[in-house]
Amino acid sequence: MRKRARNALIHFGSRESGHSTLTNVLILLVLGGLIVTPITAYMRTGLEAGQTHERRTKELYSADAGGEPCHVAVAMEWSDSA
Repeated sequence: MRKRARNALIHFGSRESGHSTLTNVLILLVLGGLIVTPITAYMRTGLEAGQTHERRTKELYSADAGGEPCHVAVAMEWSDSA
């Protein structure tokens, strides 16, 4: 009985009919869905991390740019009083 079932399964997967092609396509579709979902989540995490780094960089650059006029003003005030 087992040998017959095994032969039937092998024959079912190897024959070139519309049903086996549909079965193979559905199996590949399910496997693709199982693979794509974690990859998408991983890409989303990377995108969020990149946006966070970009936001922090802009904050640091704007803080540095805001400090520059203060240095100039202090230097001008210092040179006027001397």
